[in-house]
Amino acid sequence: MVHNVHERVVSATPDQVWSVLGTLGSERDRLWPLPGTFALPEGLAEGAPVRHGPMRYRVGAVEPGSRLWFDTPDAFSGGHGFTLAPAEGGTLVRHEIAGRTLGAMRLLWPLVIRRKHNAVVEALLDNLDREVSGTPPILPDPEFAERHAVAIEASADRVWAALASLRFTRGFVPLRERPGHEVTVGLAGRWWRPPARVNEPRLAGPADFAAFARPGYAKGTFSFTLHTLGGGRTLLVTETRVVTTSPAAHRAMRRYWRVIRPGSGLIRRLMLVAVRRRALGKGLAPGLP
Repeated sequence: MVHNVHERVVSATPDQVWSVLGTLGSERDRLWPLPGTFALPEGLAEGAPVRHGPMRYRVGAVEPGSRLWFDTPDAFSGGHGFTLAPAEGGTLVRHEIAGRTLGAMRLLWPLVIRRKHNAVVEALLDNLDREVSGTPPILPDPEFAERHAVAIEASADRVWAALASLRFTRGFVPLRERPGHEVTVGLAGRWWRPPARVNEPRLAGPADFAAFARPGYAKGTFSFTLHTLGGGRTLLVTETRVVTTSPAAHRAMRRYWRVIRPGSGLIRRLMLVAVRRRALGKGLAPGLP
């Protein structure tokens, strides 16, 4: 059984989100990150055919402003789709896969497809966020990315105050801050060459970070965003995005990413837990290693 979920709170009403989501697979598609690989040749309607790479399936449900679902009865018995739910300050957009893998898909999903699927859905949600809220990520097309989130039983003000106690170290450059909503910092370097700090160029601010393109390096952003869920709850999201400046740097970063990603992900999740504890009055948030 496969159950894969991605969520994002965007600053728009469900109807505004649907106006963009409804272009999916059409000639006006503003969301799908891989042109030519997802199409609805007969339009968005229940029962309409879907061409998704080599896969063929059908639209299962179309509920404007609420739900879009696709039935996948062959290699993947189940389906996938989007649900929209009002949230304070916007809409909670949820993409979900639910079903059972069949045949070769039992191996392809964990070994190949899951990783690619995660990247595509996160890129699609980035595009959606950019289209409806006008606040694109600083690195809109990451080569490497990771995202974690936690729901906190506290107001956004309390979570923001807890987040403010976080100490960014090791040369992170402040890139963007929207009080109560987002903080993003950046770093450039050749982290795969120890000691990492020796290989970090000096960047004075956002302009230096945006312009930095010296071959052989990588640059990354690390962000926290807050989304009010209602009922006194806040969704805290942390995201890491990395791009490289040359093919050689991409290959080196890819090897490095494979090694450090499990530990890096654990650190990010522990940071979310620490901020949650701080917001609930149970402890202090740590610094960023």
